[in-house]
Amino acid sequence: FDGFSRREIVSSSEPVCEVPVALSGEANYVVVHPEQTLERMLPNSLDPSELQREITLAAESVDAPVAAGDELGEMTISHDGTVYGTVKLLALNDVSASWLLVAKRDVAAFFSRTVVKVVLLALLVLIAALVVLFFTGGRGRRYGKRSRRTVASGYRGRRR
Repeated sequence: FDGFSRREIVSSSEPVCEVPVALSGEANYVVVHPEQTLERMLPNSLDPSELQREITLAAESVDAPVAAGDELGEMTISHDGTVYGTVKLLALNDVSASWLLVAKRDVAAFFSRTVVKVVLLALLVLIAALVVLFFTGGRGRRYGKRSRRTVASGYRGRRR
């Protein structure tokens, strides 16, 4: 037992990394920290700074809004193939979403759908056909106008 001692390998107040945040006007990233402090029995010959930290994020970037305490990934602490612990990574602070950036993303997502593209294309073809029909096909007799062959006779309908 003299060759081992209980030591802190991760502190819950220690910032681990920055995760990029999309759809926010106030911050480009959010800092993550461990959910809890990890203490383990380690050999006295092993310095805690020699431990490898493998960070696995849920996504490369997160979409705002982000609340403090949201789980964004996990961190595994190991040395020479021996895993000493895994801890969840939580957002340190709140990041609010920009309504303009969210609306822009939603509009772009709506118009990138295949169904919307097909409907817009059909509407464009219909409008083009109506314009062509209006300028080429409507040159004949118009409603409400007399044709050239009709002779004005002066008859205005039946009198009473």
